[in-house]
Amino acid sequence: MKIKSRESINPGDIAAADVYDGRGRVLIKEGAVFNKSLIKKTAEYGIPFVYTGPAETKTKELCETEFLAEMLVFLSAYSAGGSARASLIRKYGEASLKTAAGQESETAEKISCGRIVRGIAEKEAVSVKSYGSACAEFIDYRNDESYLPFHMAMTARLSLVLAVKMGFEGKDLMDICTGALFSDMFMEIFSFAEKKPGLTQRETEEMREHAAMSAVELKEIYGVSSVCAVIAGQHHERADGSGYPGGISKGDIHLFSRIVAAADVYDALLSRRPFREPLKPQEAWDYMSENGGRLFGEEGAEVFVKTAPRFIPGDTIELNTGQTAVVTANNYGAPEMPRIKLIEKTEGRDIIFSAEKDLSEEKGIKILRTLNSAR
Repeated sequence: MKIKSRESINPGDIAAADVYDGRGRVLIKEGAVFNKSLIKKTAEYGIPFVYTGPAETKTKELCETEFLAEMLVFLSAYSAGGSARASLIRKYGEASLKTAAGQESETAEKISCGRIVRGIAEKEAVSVKSYGSACAEFIDYRNDESYLPFHMAMTARLSLVLAVKMGFEGKDLMDICTGALFSDMFMEIFSFAEKKPGLTQRETEEMREHAAMSAVELKEIYGVSSVCAVIAGQHHERADGSGYPGGISKGDIHLFSRIVAAADVYDALLSRRPFREPLKPQEAWDYMSENGGRLFGEEGAEVFVKTAPRFIPGDTIELNTGQTAVVTANNYGAPEMPRIKLIEKTEGRDIIFSAEKDLSEEKGIKILRTLNSAR
């Protein structure tokens, strides 16, 4: 599997994964052969890139498309407010509306939205259990316009995966999911922060209000636990006291907030932004490995580096033997030692050997660096 910009897709290329839009709707199914019509479709829906190539190097997706779609629809509609939010409530049927009967409109909306987000969080908490011992691999098709809902959805899902690995379940997972989903809900108000690498002091102060705004919003949604507001309000705090808005340190930061903070930073590092290119998975993992304990506390940092992949299937890597290889699969608990297939150049063409090597069982073979990432 490899990533291709929309402009470089060729007729005959095979989709290595489902292609979906900013609302999670599948546009092109995995295995489809690209033709002029499908290539045009990616342009019409603003898909910036696709994944092509053999299915043998496909990632195990962190979040099933149906669950991702539901989160994206909810986040986009809730953030937009007004008629979009009213349509969301109608979409979920009469149950929410009947519960809100007799209440004034704003209260009714908060009751209905509380029911909806609790339902989403409950489904997410159940589905994440099926993820098993796989590494937290994921790809997506976010662009500048769809970045925020994708970011919040994937932060929520990765937070849940980490929380499950740490032994949390039930209501705790629902609270973590809800807090993460709302963590950056108000960043659209501060869109200037998404478009440039440096902010003035005043812009920085304004942008940092988004965490507190999310916390206040969660406090006003009926049926949502108070810890959800704590998570959203603290997700930019850091264990060493270098975060915001309060500059509090490890002992004063809720563990759930630190889990969401780690997921939030990791997803942001992997994302293309208007002012910088995304980090490769190896670079993002190395950053988290080196700084995780200092920023998020040792409890979550240790689980994170075992759960998040240092490489993803399809990455082309350089080995200490001087050979190159392609990553085919990860080994949970050993992210630096994935399974690979060697590559040999023959008559100017790359030939991938059919035999797979498991680096967790191969003594002396180490990965030096990522040459090209599939993300």
